Amino acid sequence: WAWITPLVLALAMLGGRAAFAVQRTDSAAMPITALDRVPEALRARPVLNDYAMGGYLILKGVRPFIDGRTDLYGDAFMRRYAKLAAGQRPALEAVLKQYAIAWTILPPDHPLIAVMDAEPGWRRLYADRFAVVHVRDMLPAPQPAGARPAR
Repeated sequence: WAWITPLVLALAMLGGRAAFAVQRTDSAAMPITALDRVPEALRARPVLNDYAMGGYLILKGVRPFIDGRTDLYGDAFMRRYAKLAAGQRPALEAVLKQYAIAWTILPPDHPLIAVMDAEPGWRRLYADRFAVVHVRDMLPAPQPAGARPAR
């Protein structure tokens, strides 16, 4: 009979959890809405993300550029990330090329936002108060109405 009390408590906790589902809301570490706007196919491609967002990306099946497990990345990588966090364009251009970055997800106050806004071949896909998503502009420029495509 000693097992009845723990069983009843466990069932009560599970029932309470089902009755009061946890509502997740956007935050600096959980850019829920921004990630929802990224097409599934693009999520599988290399991303440049903010350090604080890495855990959420992992939770959603996205392989982050960086996350909280800094001991796994090594000193050289962390020095490079510090340059990115400071908004240094040469560091950004090197990372975009070396890692074939297809999209970024960063907080709106991140120093790289202004750099990405001016980066040729990139455009904003989405922005809110928690995150800005940039994507490579892989689409050709729109043609004026009635214009013939170049040959």
